[in-house]
Amino acid sequence: MRKIARETVFKLLFEHSFLNERNTEGVELLMLADDFDDDDKAYIKATYDGVISSVDSLKDKVASHLENYRIERLYRPDLIVLMLAT
Repeated sequence: MRKIARETVFKLLFEHSFLNERNTEGVELLMLADDFDDDDKAYIKATYDGVISSVDSLKDKVASHLENYRIERLYRPDLIVLMLAT
């Protein structure tokens, strides 16, 4: 189920990249949609909270590695993956 948990975090972060606000209700609904165990639920919450609390610093870190390219030009799913990996 960890693969689905990672996909869920990606979906939540993708949504956050448009709304720029935490979606507590969305987190709960997506966790109900799949049969996650307690470890997966903890992973989703911790990862989601960790990334959205550090979005600006993560973007700065990703941007510092771009050469001749602005972060605004990155394909949004790619940026989300890079922030998750960082």
